[in-house]
Amino acid sequence: MSARPRLLLAAAGALLALGAATLPALPAAADPAVCAGMSGAWDAGTTTCTVSAAGVADTSAGLTLSGNLVIAPAGSVAVSGPFQLVVTGAVEVQGALTRLGGGIDARGGLTITGNGQMTFTGFVVAGALTIDGPGAVLTGSGSAGSIIVLDGTFNLNSTTTGPITNYDTVTASSSVTDPVRNVAGTFTSTGTLNAAVVVDGGTFDNRSWVLAALTVNGGSATNSGFGNVTGTTTVAAGAAVTNTATLATVQNAGIFTNAAGATSGAVTNTGSGSLVNDGTINGGVTHTSTGSFTGSGTTIPAYPQALSFATAAPTAAVVGGSSTPALSVTGPGNATTLSASGDCSFAGPTLTYDAIGSCTLTGTRVASGNFALATVTQTFAIAGQPQTVAFTSSAPTDATVGGSGSLAATSTSGDPVSFSSLTPAVCSVAGSTVDYLARGTCRIQGTAAGNAQYASASATQSFTVLRVGGALANSGSTIAGVLPVGVGILVLGLVLLAVTLRRRVVAVRS
Repeated sequence: MSARPRLLLAAAGALLALGAATLPALPAAADPAVCAGMSGAWDAGTTTCTVSAAGVADTSAGLTLSGNLVIAPAGSVAVSGPFQLVVTGAVEVQGALTRLGGGIDARGGLTITGNGQMTFTGFVVAGALTIDGPGAVLTGSGSAGSIIVLDGTFNLNSTTTGPITNYDTVTASSSVTDPVRNVAGTFTSTGTLNAAVVVDGGTFDNRSWVLAALTVNGGSATNSGFGNVTGTTTVAAGAAVTNTATLATVQNAGIFTNAAGATSGAVTNTGSGSLVNDGTINGGVTHTSTGSFTGSGTTIPAYPQALSFATAAPTAAVVGGSSTPALSVTGPGNATTLSASGDCSFAGPTLTYDAIGSCTLTGTRVASGNFALATVTQTFAIAGQPQTVAFTSSAPTDATVGGSGSLAATSTSGDPVSFSSLTPAVCSVAGSTVDYLARGTCRIQGTAAGNAQYASASATQSFTVLRVGGALANSGSTIAGVLPVGVGILVLGLVLLAVTLRRRVVAVRS
């Protein structure tokens, strides 16, 4: 409780104590004299003093009436000075009651009816304080003109001026001009509260207009029916506000439940505040709270949900492998889903790499009235399983120009191996047959193309191709066989020499 309410409560308590100490010492016989001092008429049967004309009571000892006091429409009582007016019975004001400087203690209740007017600058303490009349007005004048409801009920059905501090029960169905503070008990308003409302404890129930700010430091407040708070509603930690009508902006660090109500402005959820929106929030939500934001209502614009991948995309994914990707969520929002497309698939939480290609993961945080859709994607490549190619045909050692050979190889994937020449000027390949075209080194490549599971692979085989001997003509005869080049030249030389010698012999003879 702040310093001012403590002082008010202490002062009011002192007034109550004074009244309690004074009452037992006054004999009932004093009542007629007290009534006469107010220019009133005493009725012993009803123990009621009725003031029908102007009456002034101001004594150095204060004024105590153990019966009832009625101020008729034409009557008035003005008590000035630092003295307390204590009425043990009920006080009914149909005319005017002015109390300047001291207190009014009405133990049996104080009622202002009709066009009754009550003005005070001291404290009003009543068992039940009721303002009910077409022209009834209760006015607290000056800095001390506060209405403190300590123990009883204040029924406010006509205009009231002056700050009200409640510790018990206030029911207001008309206009209150000055600030309201509810320290304990219950304050219910179906009228118009024109100034700020502070709730330090107890319960505040607004069913009409609050044309200023509503601050709830403790206890709880509800805004229902035709309730409309035009200022900022502030909810402190440990306090609670429930709205089923209309609020402006809301600053929440406690518990704010927008249950089928609406806000015309933004809601800020801070500290460890808990926000439940089952109504409509116009202006969006700022959530910096360690608490929660839930509900099935609508937020305009929808709250952006946070979503990211908790796991990095694999950099060496291979067909047949697997991983367990995961999403990361922060802040309030809805549940998440994780799906896969491309050459991968989920089996439970496990992602399997099905074929060579790529895999795309899509994480989703579903949208609702309060929350906007959030999606994240992650794409990575999937490589084939490695394989090897091996030649099963040996490299020839006697390959010669014009000859040919057969090729054979296998792959670990079981796929067929195709062959090609890496030296097309020396050798050529058709299917699994190699033809030797010229002298030199022949290089053959065997390749397994790969499939959806295995990557392609290749191997090479090299060997030497030798040159062959040519064909010679002699009297229509042919030298058969394959001779080395040097031997062929020698034989040809010997033949030419023999022909030359024979010609010379013929020439000599002739």
